[in-house]
Amino acid sequence: MKGATVLAAADANDASGLAADLLAARIRAALAGRGEAVMALSGGSTPWPAYQRLAVAADIDWARVTILQVDEREVPPDHPDSNLGGLIDALGRRASAQIVPLAGSVEAASAAYGRIVRERGGIDVALLGVGDDGHTASLVPGDPALDSRDVVARTLPYRGHTRLTLTFTSLDLCAVRIVLAHGPTKRKALHSALAGEGPAGRLRGAATWLVTTTESIGPRN
Repeated sequence: MKGATVLAAADANDASGLAADLLAARIRAALAGRGEAVMALSGGSTPWPAYQRLAVAADIDWARVTILQVDEREVPPDHPDSNLGGLIDALGRRASAQIVPLAGSVEAASAAYGRIVRERGGIDVALLGVGDDGHTASLVPGDPALDSRDVVARTLPYRGHTRLTLTFTSLDLCAVRIVLAHGPTKRKALHSALAGEGPAGRLRGAATWLVTTTESIGPRN
C-alpha cells in the first residue's frame, strides 16, 4: 500500500496513547491553521481508551471541533451496540457535545455529513480500525457499500445489524488517516491490507497504521 506508515507499539495501552497523541496533534494543527477542526471517529471497543485520553487534552478548544462518526449500527443511541453511546461515554461531556450523530435515513445522513465536509474544509483526521475479515469502517467484504460514491452508505446486515458508514469516497478525502489494529487475530487482515487487498487495502493515500507487538506484523498465517 503506497503511503502507509507502520508504527509498532509495545502493547494496547501504548497504541492508545500514540493514537490519542496523533489525533490531538492533527486537531491542534487544524485549529491553528483555520480556527476549526473536523475529525471522524470509529466505533468498537478498540479505540475507546484512545478517546478517553484525547478528551482530557487540556489545550484543545472542543467548541471549535466537529466530531463525525465513521460508522453506526442502526440502533437507538441507548442500545448497548450503539457507537454513539460508546463515544459519549469515552469522550465525556465536553468533547462529546461536538458529535454530529450518524443517524436517520441514508439520504439525510449523506446530505448532512456532506454539507459539513464542504462548509468546514474537509475532514482533518479519521481514526479507523481493521477487522479480522479485513473490513474498515463498516465497509465489509462483498457489501455493495464498498463501491458507493455517496458520502454515507447503508450496508447489508452484518453481525446482526445494518449500518450507516462513511464510504471510501469520504475516507479518501481525509487529510490524515490513522488505523488502529492490534492483536494476533488481526495479523492476516493487516498483511492483506498493507498489500492492497481486502476492504482496508482500498484506502488511498497516506495512512498511519498503529499495531501492537511484532507478532501483529510477523509472517502471514
